[in-house]
Amino acid sequence: MKLSTSGLLFVVISTLTGVAGQLFLKRGTLSTAVALDLSHPIQTFVSLITNGYILGWIAMAVISTLTWVLVVSKFELSYAYPVVMTVSFVLILVLSQWLFGETLTATRLIGVALMIAGIIVAST
Repeated sequence: MKLSTSGLLFVVISTLTGVAGQLFLKRGTLSTAVALDLSHPIQTFVSLITNGYILGWIAMAVISTLTWVLVVSKFELSYAYPVVMTVSFVLILVLSQWLFGETLTATRLIGVALMIAGIIVAST
C-alpha cells in the first residue's frame, strides 16, 4: 500500500479533529451551562446547542467524518482504523490528564504500549 502525502494529511486531520472534538465535548459537559436533565428535554437541548464547546465538538465531528471518508478511500480500512484509533487513544490519554487532571495509571500506560506494539506488528 502506497502512502501518499495527501492520504497521510487526511489521516492527521481526521485524527486531530476527532481528538479535539472529544476534548471539546468533555469540556462542554463540565460547564455549568450544560444541564443534562432528561426530565426537561427542551431546556437540555437549548443548553447543548448554545454551549460553544458542544458546538465545537459538532464542528470537529463533521470535519473528522468528512476527512475519514477520504482516508478510507485511500487506505485499507484494516490498516487505517487501528492506526487512527491508537494514535487517538494516546492523544486523549495524555491530553485528558493534562487538561482535566484525569488519572494516568501504569496499567493504562502498559495498555497504550501494547496497542502501539500491535500497530507496529500489524503494519509490517
